[in-house]
Amino acid sequence: MKKISVIIPTYNSADYIEKSINSVLAQTYHDYEIVVIDDGSTDDTKKVLEKYQDKIIYLYQENQGVAIARNTGILNTSSEYIALLDSDDEWLPQKLEMQMEIIEERKDICLVHTNDIRVSEEGTFLYIDEPKIKYLSGKISKYLLLRKAAVKTSTVLLRRKCLDKVGLFDTFLSKLGVEDRDLWIRFTKYFNAYYIDKPLVKYLVRSDSMSQHKEKMIKGRYYVINKYYPEKKGLNFQRSKMLSAIHYEIADSLSWKGFPREALLEYWKACKFYPFNLPMIKNIVKTIVKYLLP
Repeated sequence: MKKISVIIPTYNSADYIEKSINSVLAQTYHDYEIVVIDDGSTDDTKKVLEKYQDKIIYLYQENQGVAIARNTGILNTSSEYIALLDSDDEWLPQKLEMQMEIIEERKDICLVHTNDIRVSEEGTFLYIDEPKIKYLSGKISKYLLLRKAAVKTSTVLLRRKCLDKVGLFDTFLSKLGVEDRDLWIRFTKYFNAYYIDKPLVKYLVRSDSMSQHKEKMIKGRYYVINKYYPEKKGLNFQRSKMLSAIHYEIADSLSWKGFPREALLEYWKACKFYPFNLPMIKNIVKTIVKYLLP
């Protein structure tokens, strides 16, 4: 049995999946298996994967969404650790080695994640996040709900026995796009995460990605808040901050992409939930000055 199962769900990613698989094969750590779950692709994905038939475990299912695809992969493996990789992302060569050094030495750690490099569809460098590191290690579920922290799925290495205790991806979220954050919230409520402040993954920013479908994302994010902080009569301060954070994050993204009017609408929604956010007020002013004033 291999030490790590690398779970790669794919749907119509024939143009990208070779780079993903090759990035795993190029790892400096070698005790792993690669499990590709084809979620009902209608392009040439299966044909592309034929050249890797002696290097991967290939599982096919009718299209059911990424959460179910990842669950299928996990349930068909028994390795001690699970690493997740989306079929359009790539790992840098030392990713697994660096994570294994930490998770095998620190028995209190159940999730190791890293920073990533954002690249365009043309392969050009976009940016590297500069997150607040204090929110990214330990039991960070509260920070994930407040959107002060993010765990990027293709960077994650998990301890299986911990995953067995919290459960798999929520299948209701399979096509809403926030199934990953929901799992990290559950995971880090009970177990410690460890953050490596190095960009060890290339994350492809695609125009057709799930994260671009705003309404679905908002629906999924509200579902997650309601799951952990259901609406109650009277003032619920933390819930209001969490709902505000959803719209604030979307507004910042829209402003950065050059959609000021849409951004201001999301800022307004964020303010209705929680107006006492000075950085958000500053970003509203910047958006108005940059785009709307002559």
